Amino acid sequence: MPDFFIRSLESWEKTGTHGVTQPKTFYRNTNPDIQDGWKQRGYWEKQLGWKEYLLCEICEKRFEVYETKVKDYLYGNAPAPLKKRTIGKSVPLPAETTPDVMEMRELEIDYRELKLFQMSLLWRAGVAKGQWFHNIDLGQKHEKNLRQLLLNENPGLEEDYPCVMCDLRSPDVDFELFWQEPISCHDDDQGQRLYKIIIGGYAFMYSVSSHRPSQQFYAFCAKPTGTMFLLVVKGDVFLQRCATRLRKAGKL
Repeated sequence: MPDFFIRSLESWEKTGTHGVTQPKTFYRNTNPDIQDGWKQRGYWEKQLGWKEYLLCEICEKRFEVYETKVKDYLYGNAPAPLKKRTIGKSVPLPAETTPDVMEMRELEIDYRELKLFQMSLLWRAGVAKGQWFHNIDLGQKHEKNLRQLLLNENPGLEEDYPCVMCDLRSPDVDFELFWQEPISCHDDDQGQRLYKIIIGGYAFMYSVSSHRPSQQFYAFCAKPTGTMFLLVVKGDVFLQRCATRLRKAGKL
């Protein structure tokens, strides 16, 4: 995952007999084999698979270009921790909107930069070997297609790996500090394979298929015209599910 997400979770603490200040992150999970608590930056991210050697220096710098621009667009350029900006303008909600959707915002975007960033998250999650990403299996065809698009710095067509973004909000919680193990699910209406990545206060929902996703899904994806609709969603359900899983695992 992009380094700016990981660094945003850090808290600098004094450790050891000499009181040397070190970056640490508080991590809690449902895996009984991994100890929770404050973890010193470095080894534990590799243990989970958040960090893994995937790219050469040239490709890393390619990713860095649109990572930096999308970070500034979504969070501003202030130092860590990340804090989401309120972007776009509020527009009326569709009649069939579910109760957990608080608001819909119309954004002006750089289609190429945002789409490449979205696709890079999906591709990395698909090829990563760490346990954290075990639910993401793109298959050889889609993994190869995504790799080639990213290699050519080509965002593809609107229907190529579309992504719906949701802004998770709560008056009491900073969702920028929450990550969730990526999951896969089916869209039963169209037989789509959907993948969800929650990171940095946003939920990224991808459609990975050889045919067009549902019209409802498609309506909220990035458009080459430079627009996109962002759903602002109540984060309470997400928090409740996290708490339930932790209680079942005896971690809460």
